[in-house]
Formats: sequence, C-alpha cells, structure tokens
Amino acid sequence: TTLERYFSGLSDENWTAPWAVHARRNLFSRLHHLRKSKAKPEEVLFVVSECRRRELLRDPRDWVVAMSSLGHVQLWTETLGLLEAMYSEMGFVAVQAFNATISATEKAQQWQHAIALFSDIERYSLSPDAVTCNALLSACDKGGKWESALDLLQRAGHFQLQPNVVSYSATVSACERARAWEQALQVFASMHARQIAGDVVAFNAALCALDRGSQWQEALMMLEDMSQMRLKRSLASYGAVISACGDAFQWEESIELLSLLQKQLLQPNLI
Repeated sequence: TTLERYFSGLSDENWTAPWAVHARRNLFSRLHHLRKSKAKPEEVLFVVSECRRRELLRDPRDWVVAMSSLGHVQLWTETLGLLEAMYSEMGFVAVQAFNATISATEKAQQWQHAIALFSDIERYSLSPDAVTCNALLSACDKGGKWESALDLLQRAGHFQLQPNVVSYSATVSACERARAWEQALQVFASMHARQIAGDVVAFNAALCALDRGSQWQEALMMLEDMSQMRLKRSLASYGAVISACGDAFQWEESIELLSLLQKQLLQPNLI
C-alpha cells in the first residue's frame, strides 16, 4: 500500500532527524483521518504498529488518538493491549485513554470486557467521568445487561457524577431490550423527576416498554408529549403506540395514528 511504501523509505534514524517532526504530524493527521472515515482494520493496525515500533507515542494525546482509531474499526483486543502498554511505559493512564478503550469494547459488543475493565479502574488510579459512565451504559444496553446498567446508574453519585440524558436513555433502552418494561418506565420517570429532558432515544425506548406492558393510554399521552417537546416522532415511535393500541383492540386509535403517519409522509408499511 501507499503507507507501507512511505514507511519502507524511512530508516529508524530518519525519525530522529529535525524534519521528522513534520513527518510525525502527517502520520497523526492520517490517524485522525482514519478514525473518522471508513478505514480498513488492517490499515489502522499498520499505522498504529508503526507508531509503536518507532516510539512515536510520546504524549497522552498520541495514545488516545491511536486507541480511538483502533476502536473505530472494532480492534478492541489491540486497544486493550495499547492501554496496558501506556500504563507500563508512561506509568499512568489518562482517563481519555481509558474511555477510548471502554468505547472500543462497546463498539465491538464486548460488554463483558467493558464491565471487567471498569471494575479494574482503581488499578489505574482513575476516577470515571461522564464519558466513562455513558460508554459503559451503552455496552450494558447492547449486551442486554439491564441489571448492570441500573446498578451503574444508581452508583453514579458514588463517583460524584451527575447522570445526563445519554445515561438515562441507555439505561431505559437496556431495560426495554431485556423486556424489563416496568424498570424501564421507572428509570424514565426518574429522569423526568430530575428535570432532565428526554431525547428521542429515551422516548422511543419508553414507548416500547409501554407497548410490552399493554399501557396503550399512557403510550398515547407520551406520543403527544413528544410533539409538545418538538421531538421528531419516527416510525419507531408510532409503531410502538400502534402496536400497544392494537393489542388492546383500540382500532380507532390505531387508524387515527396511521392517518397521522401519512400526513407526515412516513411509510406505515415499514413498521
């Protein structure tokens, strides 16, 4: 590849020359680009490996960029390895690097490893921040571990963290995915009690929970709440309410909702 030819033309001594600063900047610019594009895993791994071999990871930000790039292409085991290398070589781990590793396991749907890594956070002498919490909650959501999500949300205060809408949305979604609809609604109610405005993700998860619980009247009211809050009601929003009404034999309500779908130029046949 072009990158391989680029590196093959440089000896290890080249990287100690004054002009190497410019080359190093170009290299990390490439990593930034790979992190935001549809890069191939082998390309990202090659660049990061060259950075390691040539000892170019000198600043915590360098390590974070490398870890984020690996996580972007779901190379979560390599990201974990890089985290340990940072701890070994620098004597500490930046919380941003820890978060990048949690996110890597979450993207790869390795929720077990995300939870295991979080339980080991004290070994790195770190305190989690909101990004840590939300990345772990997202991992619990994808893994269907609603009990773990609830436990983490309740323990947020122990870490002096204030859960935000992302935290609550992930927890509501985790409960709903696991068919724990009552717990999902309790978390949603707790979010409102704390005067945190819900987003589309939280509302749609709550609507699905109401559907599972056959709470068609509450589902209709929540759909109206979304309108008043100027949240975009999607096919998923309408689909959950129509399903709840249908299960309760509320055909008139279902037909009216289908009419609203047509007015919003949504395709009801896709529900």
